[in-house]
Amino acid sequence: MMKRGRKSAAAFETQAGRTIADLANVSRTARHEAPEHLTDEQQAIWRSLIDAAPAAMMPTEALPVLVELVKAVSRAGVIAYETNRFKAEWFGVDGGPERYERLQRMADREARLIASLSTKLRLTPQARIRPERAGVIEQDHRPGRRPWD
Repeated sequence: MMKRGRKSAAAFETQAGRTIADLANVSRTARHEAPEHLTDEQQAIWRSLIDAAPAAMMPTEALPVLVELVKAVSRAGVIAYETNRFKAEWFGVDGGPERYERLQRMADREARLIASLSTKLRLTPQARIRPERAGVIEQDHRPGRRPWD
């Protein structure tokens, strides 16, 4: 006759002699390493994104999308650097306004790509919070004293 109720984690022994709880701890700590073809800057961006999310949130099949996100963030940094370097007197030079406009369009395109890829990877709050729970979450984080305090 079977026992009633839920089984404990110790009751679930695997063939290798490890419990389900042991396997869960291994998968929780396993992190994906940055691909070798990324630059040092891109690998730093990779690590910051991987370390910011739980390991289970980045399955292996999402890694190509993450690589593209890392490249887009890196390109956006280069474009921002070039835009910040642009001097006001260059607007008077022939081709200056066109160059600045081109930089702005590139920055806008990269920003939209980053937003899209981040949403697809469920990195944005919009992708993680269900609308029916949004009010409760906002209420829980409201500063100030509550009436019953």
